[in-house]
Amino acid sequence: MALEVTGLVVGVVGLVPVCIQFNDYVRELVHDIKHSKTQKLFKHAEIESHLQIISLHKSAIAKLDQKQQDTLEFKITQLHDSLKELGEALEKFDNEPPKIIGSAIWAFRAKKKMQDLLDRISRERYGLTLQLILIGSFFRSPDEDRPSDTERILQFIAASLSRRETAQLTPSPELQQSPITSDLLPIPGSDLKYKRSSSRLSFLIVEELAVVGVHNRDQTVSRIDEVSRVFHGSSYADRSFQTQIANISQCVGFAVLTRSVQLISEVPSECEALTSLHELLTLRKNHSLNARVGLAKSIAKAVFYTHAYKYVHKDLRPANILLEADGDASRGQDFGQVLLAGFGDARAEDGSSLRKGTSLDEVNVYQHPSRVDDVDKYTFLHDVYSLGVCLLELGLWTNFLGDKHTEIRKASPIERQRKLNNLAEKHLPKEMGNIYAGVVKRCLAGIDYIFHEDGATGDGDVAIGSRYCETVLEELESICI
Repeated sequence: MALEVTGLVVGVVGLVPVCIQFNDYVRELVHDIKHSKTQKLFKHAEIESHLQIISLHKSAIAKLDQKQQDTLEFKITQLHDSLKELGEALEKFDNEPPKIIGSAIWAFRAKKKMQDLLDRISRERYGLTLQLILIGSFFRSPDEDRPSDTERILQFIAASLSRRETAQLTPSPELQQSPITSDLLPIPGSDLKYKRSSSRLSFLIVEELAVVGVHNRDQTVSRIDEVSRVFHGSSYADRSFQTQIANISQCVGFAVLTRSVQLISEVPSECEALTSLHELLTLRKNHSLNARVGLAKSIAKAVFYTHAYKYVHKDLRPANILLEADGDASRGQDFGQVLLAGFGDARAEDGSSLRKGTSLDEVNVYQHPSRVDDVDKYTFLHDVYSLGVCLLELGLWTNFLGDKHTEIRKASPIERQRKLNNLAEKHLPKEMGNIYAGVVKRCLAGIDYIFHEDGATGDGDVAIGSRYCETVLEELESICI
């Protein structure tokens, strides 16, 4: 009798995972039936986005030799035809089945079939993009108009770098400041602190960098001095551009204390307070899809700007992404001014790399596995990986440092990367659509794809990392809501 009872208990326990899986399956079906119209609109938008980018690919290959043109043109034609057929099939499906029956067919069969085809096309198209990157031909033709913001960023950087080279021949402005020690307030969810400036029209952001010994202090001061000069706008136009268009905090200088160095930045704002993306992600989600995509674009733009300046950030995480605490409805978005800060670890791409490890979860969650144990020198693509983790959090509106994600934080670096990829694969498309999910998956996979599959290594591949980041920005810009 005891054996029979034991067997029954074991059998019931064994059914629990099956019941949970069935419950998840039913819940997903109900969700897909309810939102079938929206999901199909996302599919239409994704197909249209792929077609637009393939059209840019076609014009970009014109500068290649004939053999390369023939090979790539065949691939482009295949992709174009597959997308057209898929779009026609989706339109036919929209027009024929009755509303309720059509929603049910979509949920039970058509959605998965169509998504499998789109995933295959996406992989082929991403592979084509990377081919163009690796042979030095980006998918955008020189004759094509860039989005105005991106064009302005590139023009600004070119002019700034020119001024920087000229400044090396003349005395540089003195950026060393008096230390800021009073009236500093913590920015929620961040290690950064801030205070209202004397003009009341901006905030001063202070990042405190601990130093040990005179030698370490001198090295830190030298590096922070360079960071300050690179991200310091000497004119009002430069400063406005850097904060309002490029989404980068404006460095005003640095201060040297006995045991630390302060990197001081400025954020023009008349709002009541500042907060961080990390803090925002702990709050209830009440932001529109359009606002979240807009925020993702702002973050990606800031990373692209940093890389175009030939700098790596090295500490890209939500704690260093600052927002106005009360938002700004006048700008048509929920978040107001968005700025990337926390440049205390940043360095030029050709500078020395301090390979310092950390056991802090709040840092390691956003680091590529090769960086957690300091295996590789930090590159642009390590920043892109961190960007992918930030965009994943934003898309799912979750905080990986919260109690819900203890399993992710405590996993080994490789296992953590796998778990993040699974989240992007399974859950992100439902929240943000497949274009956004594809961007995140490419950010998480890019460094491994390029470095391991194509043999590229180290900072010699700055062009690849920079172009790769630009593909991310362009993909986000293509999302239409």
